[in-house]
This record gives sequence, C-alpha cells and structure tokens, in this order.
Amino acid sequence: AAAPLELAASISADEAAASVEVLAAEQLAGVAWDQTSLVLWQAPLPTGNVADLLQTFVDNGGQVVFFPPREPTQAEVFGQRWEAWVDNVAPVETWRGDADLLGRTQSGAALPVGELEIHRHCELRGEYTGLAMLRGGQPLLARVPTDRGGVYFWTTTPALRDSTLATNGVVLYAFVQRA
Repeated sequence: AAAPLELAASISADEAAASVEVLAAEQLAGVAWDQTSLVLWQAPLPTGNVADLLQTFVDNGGQVVFFPPREPTQAEVFGQRWEAWVDNVAPVETWRGDADLLGRTQSGAALPVGELEIHRHCELRGEYTGLAMLRGGQPLLARVPTDRGGVYFWTTTPALRDSTLATNGVVLYAFVQRA
C-alpha cells in the first residue's frame, strides 16, 4: 500500500517540489516536524511517544491520515481503534462532495468516489464524522474532530486486494494533495 501513497504525495499539483520520505515508526523522533505538512500512516496505530509526536504535530496544524494495518491491534489514537477486517465487496453509498477533502473540483465536478470498488475494509471504533460511507453505514473515510490540524482514517488501503484506490487514482491523488 505504500507505493501508491508515495506516488500520490510526490506528484505536486502546483509548481512547488514535494519531498516524500517513507519511514518506520522508530524513525519519527528525527523528523523535521516544522517542515512536514502531512503524515500518511499505514501501520499499527501508534502508542506512547510516537502517538505524542503525532498529537503535537496535529496540535500545530499538521495533517495525519491513517490507513488500517494488516493486523489490527488494540491500540487507540485520537479516540479511534481498528477492529476486524471485513471481507466483502461494499459499494460506496454516500460521500461529502460539498466540502472537506472529497469536495468538488474548482470546476464543480465531483470526484469519482462512487466508482471506487472496496473489496475489504477494516472496522473503525470511535467518535468521528463520516466523509464517505459504505453501504450498511460503515465509514470508508472518517474525520476526527480536532481543534487544529486534521486527522483522517481510511478504512481500506490502496493495495489491490483491498480496493481500487490505487488503480482509480483520481480520488486518492486529490485527497492526498488537498491534505
């Protein structure tokens, strides 16, 4: 799942150069947080000092996007916890196209969120605002309320076995660039 995320983050929508680093959780202590705008997290949810680093980053206006790990743990961050993976095709039923990171383009066109195919998703527990929902009421994309910054949870990954986020890359690219 890391390759499509790295690609979406590295292709800048404007003329400015985008720098992308793929790091292990243990390497976060050395990050230049004042030069970082977005963290894409695809690993078990952080705890301890790493969770504290991300909380401070968000408190200072940063954006963090979580994708579920292969094996969910009991860890909780920003009031959220991953539950079990659900293996069934679940179509996207609704999404917020009027605002936030899935909003319409400048020309007024909707992002093709409804065209995404979700082969499996990970259940999410906590208080959030659903920005995209699967049939049956499960979130596909959730936003956690914060005073500053942004915290988002996708309940699937761009891996081919999980979804078409990578192959139908418009939604993923637009989301990452906006974040």
